[in-house]
Amino acid sequence: MKFGYGIYLTSRYETAAHYSWPRKATSVEHNYVYTLEIPQPTAENTLNLDPTVALSASLIQLVEDKLGETLPEEAIAEPKYLRKYVGNLMLWRQNTEQKKPTVKQMIGKASVASEKAGAAFFISIGLLYYQWPVDWKNPAKGHNIAVLEEKNIQINTIEEVQLDEKKHQLIEGTQKEIKL
Repeated sequence: MKFGYGIYLTSRYETAAHYSWPRKATSVEHNYVYTLEIPQPTAENTLNLDPTVALSASLIQLVEDKLGETLPEEAIAEPKYLRKYVGNLMLWRQNTEQKKPTVKQMIGKASVASEKAGAAFFISIGLLYYQWPVDWKNPAKGHNIAVLEEKNIQINTIEEVQLDEKKHQLIEGTQKEIKL
């Protein structure tokens, strides 16, 4: 979960096809690409994880109000730090018998449990997504999104695709729509 807890989507068909190959599989009989519909991502409902995009003052205030505390500067230095900090804080609040982690620890690593706790928190303040560029050096190539709740996804089409065996890249022209 490099980019947080959620259902990972991409705006690039080729990327979706590539990730239809299970990670450790040596061969795969069928690969599928789903075309989905989600509510429009906006600045108000999306945490943009691109570190070149500053966190909005309104989002910081919303998080602080919900948490009931001021966020440390380190937690708002980059969006990914905010995501990890909030998740680790929520997890710690569920089990205060443990010593509270330092800010450095809270922005450093996040377990699956803390990522889930963070996603639940962000849902509670109206966020639907985490978003980041497909290509960090060229953000115009598209974006990836982690949808925080599956109820915000509607499947429109399913296509079976073929991928090359070595690099698991789409073999163009092999797309075949599957009836829903």
